[in-house]
Amino acid sequence: MMMTGQLVVYCSVAAALLRGGPRIAKAPRRRARAKAGAALSADGDAHAITVVDAAAIVGGSAVGGGFLAVPAIARDVGLRPAALGLTGAWAFFALAALGYVEAAGGAMAAGPLEGEDAAASIRAVSRRIFGPVVSRAATATFAVQLLAILAANLSLLRAPWTAAAALGAFVAFAPAAIVARANTLCTAATICGFVGLSALSLAAGGTPIRTPARWVKLLPRRGWAVPLVANTMRFGEAVPVVVGKFGSRRLREARAAVLLGSLMPLALALLYAAASARAPTGAPSAALRGATGLAAAGAVASTVLGCLMAVGQLLRRQDGGESGPWRSLAAAGAVALPAGVAAGAGRDAYLLLLRFAGAIPTVVLYGLLPPLAALHTRRTAAPRADVVPAAALAAVAAGALGVLAVNLSHLVVVC
Repeated sequence: MMMTGQLVVYCSVAAALLRGGPRIAKAPRRRARAKAGAALSADGDAHAITVVDAAAIVGGSAVGGGFLAVPAIARDVGLRPAALGLTGAWAFFALAALGYVEAAGGAMAAGPLEGEDAAASIRAVSRRIFGPVVSRAATATFAVQLLAILAANLSLLRAPWTAAAALGAFVAFAPAAIVARANTLCTAATICGFVGLSALSLAAGGTPIRTPARWVKLLPRRGWAVPLVANTMRFGEAVPVVVGKFGSRRLREARAAVLLGSLMPLALALLYAAASARAPTGAPSAALRGATGLAAAGAVASTVLGCLMAVGQLLRRQDGGESGPWRSLAAAGAVALPAGVAAGAGRDAYLLLLRFAGAIPTVVLYGLLPPLAALHTRRTAAPRADVVPAAALAAVAAGALGVLAVNLSHLVVVC
C-alpha cells in the first residue's frame, strides 16, 4: 500500500505532467498556430540543426536501460549469433526508419491536420495516412510500450516507488530545458559508462566464456532471442523528432542523420557483447566497478526520464485546451502502475518486460507501421526517385508480420 504522502505526490505529478505551457482557447490563436505549424512542417525548426546533432539524438535515444540486457543475450545465444542478431535487427529497423522518413516527409509537406502540433509524430502520420482508428491504435501501442519499459527499468531499483515519484516530480515541475539537459547528461554518462566498461573488460584479458553458439535461438520458436534483441536495437522513437527538426525540404539530411545515429547503438551493443563474453580474472578493479555503476545508473535514469517526458507529451491535449479528469487519472496511472509492477515483481520482471516490449509494440511501431505508411504514401504521391525500393519495404513489412505471428502464437512474452 502506498503512503498518503506518496499518493499526494503522484496526484501532483499527474496534474503537472499535463501542463503544456500557455493554454490556447481562442479560435484566432489556434488558426495562427496552425499556419505556423504548416510553415514549420516544411522548413523544420527555426534554428538549423546539423546532421551530426540529429544523429546524436537518434543514437542517444537508443542507448538506455535496454542495453543492460546485452550480456544476457550474448550468454544465451553465444557471441557470434548475438552479433548476427544485433546487426540484422539494426538493418531491419534502419530500412523501416527510412520508410518512416519518407512517409513523414509527405505528411509534413501536406501540413498538420486540425488540432495537431507536429505532423511528423507517429500519431499525426498514422492519422493522415491510415485514419483516426489506426492512429488511436498506434498511440495505445506506444503507451503500452512506454509503460512496459518504464516498469522494466524501475524493477532494477531498490525503491521503485520513491524513484518514480522523485523523477516524475522532476519532469513535471522542473523547467523543460533543465529536464532535457539532465536527460542529455544521463545519456552521456550511459555511453561513457558502457564504453569504459567494455574497454576495461577487454583490456583486462580474461578467459573467454565457452558459451556454445545457439543459432537455433534466432529461428522462429518458443523462447527465441529476437524480442530481446529487437528491444535492444530499437531507435524509432527519435526518428519523428529528427524528421520534424529538418522539415519536409531536408529529407536527405534527415535520412543521413538516422543512418549515422543508428550506427551508435549497433557499435556499442557489439562492443558490449564482446566484453560480456569474457569472464574477468580476479576481483573487478575499482575502475571497472565505477564504469559498471555509471553505465547502469545513467541507463536507468535516462530511460525513465525519457519515458516520463513521452508520457506527458502523449497525454497532453494537442489543441492546448484544458485537460479533463480522465487525462489526470491516466497520468497518475502512468507513474504509479509501472512502479507497482516493479515493486511487486522485482528484478525478475526486467527481462520479461523487455521481451514483451520487443515482441509486440516495438515490431508494430518501428517495423510494421513505417514501411506500410511509405508504401501507401507512394500510391498517392507524384512519381519520384525512391531511396528504398518498394520490394525492400514490402519485405520489411512482411518480416514484421512474421515476427508478430511467431511472438503471438508462441507467447514468448512469458518464456
